[in-house]
Amino acid sequence: MRRLMCAAAGAIAGLLLVPGFAVAADHGQAPPTLSFFSGGGGANAGWVHTSDQPSGDTDQQAIRIHDTTAPSGYAGVLVHHVYGTPTATFPNSKFDFKSDMASPSSLGYPRLEILFSDGGDASLRPLTWQQNWTTVQDPNWDNNHGGCGFRFEQTWQQIQACHPGTFITNAYITTDPGIDVTFRLDNLNVDGKTFSNAGDNSNGNNTTATFTPNLLPPL
Repeated sequence: MRRLMCAAAGAIAGLLLVPGFAVAADHGQAPPTLSFFSGGGGANAGWVHTSDQPSGDTDQQAIRIHDTTAPSGYAGVLVHHVYGTPTATFPNSKFDFKSDMASPSSLGYPRLEILFSDGGDASLRPLTWQQNWTTVQDPNWDNNHGGCGFRFEQTWQQIQACHPGTFITNAYITTDPGIDVTFRLDNLNVDGKTFSNAGDNSNGNNTTATFTPNLLPPL
C-alpha cells in the first residue's frame, strides 16, 4: 500500500514538474548532459571517486545521492536536452544502483522520472534496496496518467503505447526525504547515452541544476 501511495504521489508531482526553461529547449537535438540538484536539509548529489563499482566498470567514478530525514532532504540528477523528443522514438533507459541500507521495499526510489506532454509520467525504479550492485531496467517501469492510468511493472514499449502522439518534457532521477540513506548510481543510460563518469558529460552542464523538483505533502 505504501508503495502505491508513493507512486501516486510521484504521478501527481509529475504534473507540476515542467520547468519554465522547457519552452526554450532544443527539442532533443543536442546530446543529453547532466546536472545535480538538492532539496536541501543536508541532501546532496554528485560524482565521487570510488573503487566500489559494478562488475566490469573500472573508471572509479559513480554518482552518489545522499538523502536525509529533513523534510527537504532529497536530491537527484537532471537530464538536459530531452524536451520535445517524440515519446515514440525516445529510447529505453536503465541504471546500476546500490544502497548502503538493505530494505524489502524501495519506497519507489531512487527513480528515473520521464515526463510526457499529456501530463503523464513514468518511473523506472528498483523494487528493493540492495547493498550490492543491481541493474534497474525493464520491466521496472510504473506508468501514471496518460492513456492508461496507473500501471505497475511495465516495459518501456508499454509505457510508450500509453502516451501516443506525445513528446518528452523532462527527465531526472530523484529520491524522497525521510530516511538517512546513501545511494550509488552508475552506468546511467538515458536518451541513448551512457553516463559512467564525469567525463561522459562531454563538457556539458555538470553544475548545480537551476531546476529542482518540488515534493508534494505526503498523501
